[in-house]
Amino acid sequence: MKIIEQTPTKLILQSGFWFFITTTYIFDKQLMRLTIQRKNLFGSNETSEPLNEFSDAQIEVQVGENAQNSYRVALVRTDGKTLPLTLSYTMGRKDKDAAASAIRNILRS
Repeated sequence: MKIIEQTPTKLILQSGFWFFITTTYIFDKQLMRLTIQRKNLFGSNETSEPLNEFSDAQIEVQVGENAQNSYRVALVRTDGKTLPLTLSYTMGRKDKDAAASAIRNILRS
């Protein structure tokens, strides 16, 4: 997951699988919306949710063979349910920690 833009009122994150599938998350404090844009070889779609539906971001961990952990970022809804930002877990925690921290900053500002 990559941070594309980060300002006090907007955060844009992007994840993808090469050029086949990309998902862009736009956290907009001015509009109080989270917009999710998904694009693949067959087209694109966009959904939007109120930003105040989310209270936090967390790192989900999947323990693999030989204790090789994989990670993904998930949003925590105000009702406690989570919304993973990617379907799969991937190696390397540093970029996920940075994304989760940026999300927390925009949600709490």
